[in-house]
Amino acid sequence: MTNKFSIGDRVRSDNGWTGTVVKTYWSDIVEPHGTVDIKWDHSGISYRPEDGLTKITGYDPPRMGPGGLKAALEALGHAWGLDRPLHNSELARALRLQGRDPGQSVQAWLTGSTPVSGPVSVAIQMMLAGALPPDPMDVIVRRR
Repeated sequence: MTNKFSIGDRVRSDNGWTGTVVKTYWSDIVEPHGTVDIKWDHSGISYRPEDGLTKITGYDPPRMGPGGLKAALEALGHAWGLDRPLHNSELARALRLQGRDPGQSVQAWLTGSTPVSGPVSVAIQMMLAGALPPDPMDVIVRRR
């Protein structure tokens, strides 16, 4: 039997995480299945069965998941001089999200119940690279 992935393959898990296969194993204990070590783009290496993984072929734009979004809230809060992570509502205002409580959208992204859309992840990545939101900071961050 052989593994369905090779070292160096780019993979995506069922929860949207992406990474690179760094080691493959074959086990016939209990039931035959392949396992791999994956270096995840957002964190360290983990060992997992091949089930639930999809090989990425062609261009695959990076996706922002809950861990990346949480890190972005932290980084933007400090970059904008708040000495704390941004609140969900502040990021929502920076992105001009609409609705009664736009911070709920950010919370849904953080829990992983709703994926972060491509345009939102691009806007956040641009802000992380130093671009400022189009609205004044006192509109985004409401000090009491």
